[in-house]
Amino acid sequence: MSDLLHVTESSYNRRKHSDRYTKRASVSAPNRGFKINQAVQSEMGDNQGGAEKCIFCSDEMQRKDRNAILLRRGRVIALPNEYPFMEWDHHVLCLWHRNFGCRMAHTHRFRLADLGLVEFFCLSMAAVERARHFPHTRDGLSMLASSDSVRPLLGWNLGKLAGQSIPHLHAQYGWESVPPSTHESEQSKLQLYYEEHRDKDLILYEDKRFLVLVPWAQRTRHHVQVHIKGCYLITDLKPADLGVLAGLTRHFIGCYLTKGIQNLNITFSTTSALAHRWGPLVVDWIPRLSIPGFYEYMDCNVIDGTPEDSVGFFRAVRSWSEIMKEAYSVDVTRLYQDRFGEDSESLH
Repeated sequence: MSDLLHVTESSYNRRKHSDRYTKRASVSAPNRGFKINQAVQSEMGDNQGGAEKCIFCSDEMQRKDRNAILLRRGRVIALPNEYPFMEWDHHVLCLWHRNFGCRMAHTHRFRLADLGLVEFFCLSMAAVERARHFPHTRDGLSMLASSDSVRPLLGWNLGKLAGQSIPHLHAQYGWESVPPSTHESEQSKLQLYYEEHRDKDLILYEDKRFLVLVPWAQRTRHHVQVHIKGCYLITDLKPADLGVLAGLTRHFIGCYLTKGIQNLNITFSTTSALAHRWGPLVVDWIPRLSIPGFYEYMDCNVIDGTPEDSVGFFRAVRSWSEIMKEAYSVDVTRLYQDRFGEDSESLH
């Protein structure tokens, strides 16, 4: 019998998946997808006026906001979030180019299908760069003076159901505090957690650096994760890691689009902090398929599928050795040069 992963069968073909390691649960309710007034998947539309009226493309925006920061040698702009929810250094990250015409032609993209290797890699790498620098700033030192049990976060809202409010691709980065803890009791559970996912055939791929799995207690149908071995915070990420994750993101988005899915959250999360590094950095791709109800706010997700369904979905396309080989071969520098029509030094 599993020590961490449990399932409870009930009437009307419902199954409750419980995970004692992540302390999450999900209920598989097959009829959920047929309910009246379910959320409709639709492409994110552009704002009225297109790129010329986009607040993230405008030269005026950079002049007005004196706190705007250029990162990645001017390829990314970081703007303080006007409605922050993270405790420190909360910024919105967008692709940037010094030439306005080039920005309008090549950076103003807003749909899920538009999130390319260049966007994912450049914005994620900019977040890593900023996260490494922030603790050495005046505000960062103030943060560390109050507590070193803090960690940087990175995420994407893609589509209205996923929380995207502005029709221009952007990432969210910032820092949060967490309760001080050594988590010694949890460390022994991690390997058991992986073993039980192997026993249930929920691991899609594994090598020395990456472990790709469908979590037992999914947040939504077709939820998938990548656990990065030896990496605890986003500051530990290497350019090669983000190249692989960019390739996987394009693969997953391609899979989702075949199902008509247009709303997606991508999160970089961890149980580690500056003060205690033990839990691996985990990247989640979470399709947003419905509007949360009261049970979701009680930490139990209601979905119209099972983890086994999701594994079958992700294995049906092609072999995972081919998928990972392609992800490992991503050349973001060449793609950036092709897109912007200019020579540039390595993006790494």
